[in-house]
Amino acid sequence: MPIPAGITRKHVERAIEMIDGGLDHAFGPSVTYDLLYEGNRYPPKAVVGIAAKLATDVELKPSEFHAGESANQANGLLRRLGFSVVGKGSQRSLQSGSDSIQGGFQPEDFDVLARYPKSVNWATIPEEDRNLLKGLREKLKQFAVTMQRELQLTTPLEAFASHPTPSGRNAQHYWSCVFPAAAEEKSFGLQVGVIVKAKDVEFGLFVGSGAAQKQDKDALHKTHHYRDAYILAQHVIRSSGRYLSHGTEASWAFLIRTPEMVEKGLLAVLGARCEGWKIDKKGIQLGTTSMTLNPDIVVDGGYAVADVKYKLAGEDWNRSDLYQAVAFAAGYGTSHAAIVDFREAGRPSLPTVPFGDTEVVQLSWPADGALDADQAASSLANSFSTWLSNPRAA
Repeated sequence: MPIPAGITRKHVERAIEMIDGGLDHAFGPSVTYDLLYEGNRYPPKAVVGIAAKLATDVELKPSEFHAGESANQANGLLRRLGFSVVGKGSQRSLQSGSDSIQGGFQPEDFDVLARYPKSVNWATIPEEDRNLLKGLREKLKQFAVTMQRELQLTTPLEAFASHPTPSGRNAQHYWSCVFPAAAEEKSFGLQVGVIVKAKDVEFGLFVGSGAAQKQDKDALHKTHHYRDAYILAQHVIRSSGRYLSHGTEASWAFLIRTPEMVEKGLLAVLGARCEGWKIDKKGIQLGTTSMTLNPDIVVDGGYAVADVKYKLAGEDWNRSDLYQAVAFAAGYGTSHAAIVDFREAGRPSLPTVPFGDTEVVQLSWPADGALDADQAASSLANSFSTWLSNPRAA
């Protein structure tokens, strides 16, 4: 017997609630496939049978799912409604390179994200896509719960998954994470997370952000939320020979945010080597507004400004980089602006760009394997000092 039309995601969710509540039904345990929902497994035929009764008052009997065709229809219906149906006993995978990911993300999960590269109103999204987005969140919740269980040692953990509501924000990716339960906010602690984007899946270890960044970092790293992560990060940074596999548990990855570290490092290098110049980082407020300008490098209180770009220079200027540098120069009332980036050996410097009275120059840290760090630092500092002494000749 064909599965009747009219079954919605709400009917399926209600059927799951009824099974969890101890509903006595005629369906036996699943044999080939499982429906995964919030970290638990359910027999797909039983769920669809109960959902059909709720939606249409048509009662499907277990015998009507034999011979494979109706069973395949049931699995197909559940997947179209955004649920995850996997092989019995299969292990969930985070890999995204195959057309059919056993127990993990399906191609349609990435396709639906790719369809919404910009912020949209949730009400304008077709119901089929909304179901896929809701289903994606269920998978993320399952991963979060699984990670929570596997990572649990002595520290109580909590799991979280983002809501699939693209309204008012970019919907290119959704994520789930596990964080210390004792943290006042999840952003205060070390997080283990899964991020699903329009092309792939990322799994990583993240240092908390958000509200935590409003705190004093020197004091924050001493708290019990950050202590272990901070110590490990320092070992990695100092190349002390400690590996992620040390200890009783092996880790897959350790991620730290590097742009701010690079900006502070370049600021320190230039401040120490460019004698006669006061080089620091100091923002300004624009009039009586709440808007501020915060270039990475300010020379002598505004004689010149520079912005650090944590990337290799290309063959031509990036327009947004230029506009940002000009805005900084205008805000500080100077005609001297620079972009400090990294340039591969053999690549020529980009030409100076005039914007009215303002000129933007490129000053680069040489990314040259033949130079050690001290030589590279000296090269950048010499270029920077020459520019400051005669900015129009840079």
